[in-house]
Amino acid sequence: MPRPLLVRFGALGDLILCTPLLRALATRAGQPCDVVAHGRWSPEVLRHLPFVGDVVCLPSRKSPYWFSPDQWRLARWLRARAPASLHVLEDDAKSQALVRHAGLRASGTLAGFPHLPNEHVVEHHARCAGLLSPAYARGAELRVTSEEQSACDAWLGSLGLAGRELVLIQPGNKRTMKGKAGVRDLKFWPEERWVETIRGVLSTRPAAHALVLGSDAETYITEPIATAVADPRCRSLAGQLPLRRLFALFTRAHSLISVDTGPAHAAAALDCPVVVLFGKTDPRRNRPMSRSAPVIVVTGPPGAPEPDSVSGWAATHDMEGIAPAAVLAAWTRV
Repeated sequence: MPRPLLVRFGALGDLILCTPLLRALATRAGQPCDVVAHGRWSPEVLRHLPFVGDVVCLPSRKSPYWFSPDQWRLARWLRARAPASLHVLEDDAKSQALVRHAGLRASGTLAGFPHLPNEHVVEHHARCAGLLSPAYARGAELRVTSEEQSACDAWLGSLGLAGRELVLIQPGNKRTMKGKAGVRDLKFWPEERWVETIRGVLSTRPAAHALVLGSDAETYITEPIATAVADPRCRSLAGQLPLRRLFALFTRAHSLISVDTGPAHAAAALDCPVVVLFGKTDPRRNRPMSRSAPVIVVTGPPGAPEPDSVSGWAATHDMEGIAPAAVLAAWTRV
């Protein structure tokens, strides 16, 4: 029997915010929902979710269709499987054309359902699929196995962190992974503010350890922060966190303090308490969604107006307006 299919191209957080809809589509169909996504990391993200079937990746949509063998293969696969229902969580012409090349017609597409004011993307997705109701389960979801947790525990033990209270710090984002930190990065928060925040965390909870997260390419951000804190309880873990280990670490952590980026969404989906800093991006539309853990958003500057439009939010908010004291106050609440 054909399975439902969802198409969503985007970054890590975008895919994680699709999991409530994937869960609902699978429940409605009585079988897992297949996924077409961007990035070879996508199957790793959705691994172990019982409501997800096949995950097919399209590495890039930039090339014209007629010069992209990857797009040809995807169109053939789509044509052959004839899904029970097809939901395209994209509104661009290229995504629509790709579906047409496969000879399919979408049951729902974002092109026909513009965002409502202050509507979160999780609710937008559900409305597009005709599933939005008061009973709709809005929390994102990821799964980690006991074997993955045991492997993470062994790794933590090798670092002398077994059984420790761990507060995770995520200062970087997609842009910093490309070496582009600084004033042009709208999610950038200055190093000295991270340092002050971490010192406040360690002062509040003397038994805790603060671990600064990042990819291989982000040591230029994480190591100076850890060095400046000047406390043996703070260290950089950049380059030591493949995706599934990162996910397992979230299940072992006390909490996460993060900018608005993919790992914040992953932590929330794994029910790790999160404090997330939002600047010009509207948290009413994009905040992480958890099934049970607290997710506290900190924005700046204090008392800024909150216009209904995304552009209005961006015009009145920025990362520069967020003070370490506000972040620490939010963190004590989780």
